Amino acid sequence: MCGGGSETWSRTVISYGEPGGEPCPKLAISVPCNTNWCRDNILSEGYYHWGPFCAGQTARTVDYYIHTSQDIDLYIFDELNFNRYTWDSALSTPTNSYYAPINAYLTTNFEADDFTVPAGKCYYLVLDNTGVGPTKGNNGVYENVYFEFSIGGVTPADGFSDFSYQKGLYQPAAAVRSSSISFFGVFLTAIILLILKLE
Repeated sequence: MCGGGSETWSRTVISYGEPGGEPCPKLAISVPCNTNWCRDNILSEGYYHWGPFCAGQTARTVDYYIHTSQDIDLYIFDELNFNRYTWDSALSTPTNSYYAPINAYLTTNFEADDFTVPAGKCYYLVLDNTGVGPTKGNNGVYENVYFEFSIGGVTPADGFSDFSYQKGLYQPAAAVRSSSISFFGVFLTAIILLILKLE
């Protein structure tokens, strides 16, 4: 286990004290445990994401600590913009448009902060080592990024569902580029046929 937690002991009252006795201990005592940071990596070009963090009927706050071996970009996205980001990050030259993060820390190697997920919404926390944003590797060469992290304030009892962290799936740019070109070709052909038909 890693990332921090707490262990709690509790007791029930069997008999009440009498005047002049020593104070009884607390009914519940909590101590921290599993205080080691979690560790992982991004091998070469790609991204790593945590989530979705989905709030229930009330807003909830997620705490995080992330320390990386080199500068990287960190984003917080809602669901729609996260999906748009994953498409853009797979391009050989990302457009960096048509989506916006809830928050972003660019060219950083340490962040300790929190974010609040509105009621009925889902957010994602992303470590980016792609062509998106200002941190784009060294002349197109992406080094492995090693990092340690801790995510706090996320439990099913806290109003969240589907809490997990997992490596983002990175699709090679060549595959996306070829599919994009083929789609554009079909679209262009359809337009030409429509123009010819109208004439």
